[in-house]
Amino acid sequence: PQITAGAVISGAYFGDKMSPLSDTTNLAPGIVGADLFDHVRHMFWTTGPSLLIALALFTVLALGSGEHALSDTAVEATRQQLAQQFNLGIVPLLPLVLLLFLALRGFPAYPALAAGAFAGVLVAVFWQTDATLRFGNPDGEFGTAEALARGVWQAMAGGYVLESGNSMLDELLSRGGMGSMLNTVWLIMSAMIFGSSMERTGLLQRIVQTLLKGVRGTGSLVATTVFTCIGANIIASDQYMAIVLPGRMYRLEFARRG
Repeated sequence: PQITAGAVISGAYFGDKMSPLSDTTNLAPGIVGADLFDHVRHMFWTTGPSLLIALALFTVLALGSGEHALSDTAVEATRQQLAQQFNLGIVPLLPLVLLLFLALRGFPAYPALAAGAFAGVLVAVFWQTDATLRFGNPDGEFGTAEALARGVWQAMAGGYVLESGNSMLDELLSRGGMGSMLNTVWLIMSAMIFGSSMERTGLLQRIVQTLLKGVRGTGSLVATTVFTCIGANIIASDQYMAIVLPGRMYRLEFARRG
């Protein structure tokens, strides 16, 4: 299980880094004024080889671990429990397909996310009607239309909660909603406020002047930026701060050097 979790997390890191809808992937070019899709293309030079190395290692591990694979019976039992709670098939994947299509076509993140969320609402109302009704009307006190509206709204705001009696499925599928992203939003807001305060008081420029003393060309400027990002991440223990501060610090110097 630990090795499988490692494989899943490796794939998740790749998706989070390369997705034009990811928070940090949008934050970094937004802070420095770069094009989002140029940023994604340049990240592939480091993220792509990392994925290939991980894929090769996990493939070698998987070839020798067949005796530890989950039995077909267990997989089928889980699938049957899912089928009891939801309508399975291709339709629930359509919002994801739409989201990926819009991202690949270069649509801005906000309209793409809004379109994906709206498509998810349509799937919930017209394809997952029973599940949405159970979630929005657990006590049977509302009419169908109101229960559907409540179910959709509660899922988007606070996340979906499954109560199937299967603890594994309930834990896996009870999550999401705008509320789950508030910690991230607060961190970004705090980082932006701190960065602006440092810049306005002149402290940021004072630090930059010291760090740029040893910079002679493009290579040393990039290296200084990279080490500053790593240092900010270690000191602040926050990746958003490590994106915002160096981005504000070196943006003018990069522009001045072309």
